[in-house]
Amino acid sequence: MLSTVELVMTSFVIVLLPLTVYSMFTRALPPPTSWLGKIYAADTHLLLVSNLFLLAVCLSSLVRLAIHFGLVGIKLQTLLEVTVGVPFFGLMVVFLVMLVRAGLRARRPAGMDS
Repeated sequence: MLSTVELVMTSFVIVLLPLTVYSMFTRALPPPTSWLGKIYAADTHLLLVSNLFLLAVCLSSLVRLAIHFGLVGIKLQTLLEVTVGVPFFGLMVVFLVMLVRAGLRARRPAGMDS
């Protein structure tokens, strides 16, 4: 069972899911002059991986809500948790590695290539 605070935080997926899908379809980048825009400009696939990671977060939250409200049986609950948890962890690792690499590339002076 989710506590009231966990339920409110997990229910934020109702707002986050449409925004993530919209961002995936429009390829909405942050402003290029911002520090985040420079990081996303340094790696072309970072936007796709970050959107996929957000979709995994949304899916994980939807599974938690379905379990909380009893929409999923006991047998399906374990299967869904594993099916969602493994890609979530994998995407998190890939996203963090790509984010660090893009951050280092964005901070590197323009004349240095390696």
